[in-house]
Amino acid sequence: MNKLRIVFAMLILALVVSGCSNSGTTGQVKPKEPKVVQGHIVVSQFREKTDVKDLDSFLEAVNNGQQAKLQIRQTTDEGDPIITTLEYNNGLIKATYDNSQDGFSGTDKGIKISEYVKVIKKENDNGIYVSLIDKSGGKRQVYLSSK
Repeated sequence: MNKLRIVFAMLILALVVSGCSNSGTTGQVKPKEPKVVQGHIVVSQFREKTDVKDLDSFLEAVNNGQQAKLQIRQTTDEGDPIITTLEYNNGLIKATYDNSQDGFSGTDKGIKISEYVKVIKKENDNGIYVSLIDKSGGKRQVYLSSK
């Protein structure tokens, strides 16, 4: 009889504990978040041909006014990463340039953030670039790949 009471008490305790737990459902409907086009490009330190399909997806999203994010990871000759992140939202492209892990960057080391209004894919004999254009017409180029 004593064992039956213990089993019954354990069963009641288990029911109480499981009934008080939060199942994570509140019944509220979350607003649908806009889809963000994201891509990553790794540029070879040996300037080999790189697949730039993520760039094309990013540019298409920008042209359609969709939120988009593209991260370009380049390496120095020593193998240190230099990362450029392009984020498009509401007509502006925020470019974050991070060379903080570059052991030979000197006094120019750190994270720099700039805003641009236009991004253009350019190709010439040397390779494929991204041209970023700011509000005053100033340009910055980011190398992506050889042709």
